[in-house]
Amino acid sequence: MRRLAGFTAVLLVIVFVVVVVNNLFPTEVSEVHQHADILLVLNGQVMNFSRAEFMSDENRSLNPVTHVHDGNGQVIHTHAAGVTLGAFFTSLNMSIDNGCFVDHTGKRFCGGVRFFVNSEEKGNPMGYVIADLDRLLVMTGPGNPGLWLGRISQDACIYSGKCPERGVPPDEVGCGGADCYFIPG
Repeated sequence: MRRLAGFTAVLLVIVFVVVVVNNLFPTEVSEVHQHADILLVLNGQVMNFSRAEFMSDENRSLNPVTHVHDGNGQVIHTHAAGVTLGAFFTSLNMSIDNGCFVDHTGKRFCGGVRFFVNSEEKGNPMGYVIADLDRLLVMTGPGNPGLWLGRISQDACIYSGKCPERGVPPDEVGCGGADCYFIPG
């Protein structure tokens, strides 16, 4: 009986871990199509997500449910419900560990990680579920967040089609595994 109880406990822990991981890092594309503006400032230096190594395109998708593309690294695209900022950073080999932001090269930026959503300071960015039109600031080190909040782009509304007076969203083409998609602008 003890053996069965121990086996059941282990099985429940495994199921719990799988459910938590799947919720933090969804992998299936759905009908959801949202956009958020992002600015990552590491000890006073802006991370340029527009670099090719961070871009997804029709030939390469770093993550089918959250990515940047079209040369615009200031707008995160999500294609599933419940996508976290942690899933986005993880897709770029970035993380937060013991109060330090760890970039794609493994370099650690310590001294505290601060996170703002629409100018309001929040807690852990890794568990934050990205919403359409969010304006996100993640920063480390000293500095006045007010100086950076004004530098966050406002392009997400164009991609989401919510500010037509500012332009038409470009067509979006991407791939996730063997599945590719085309979303007209």
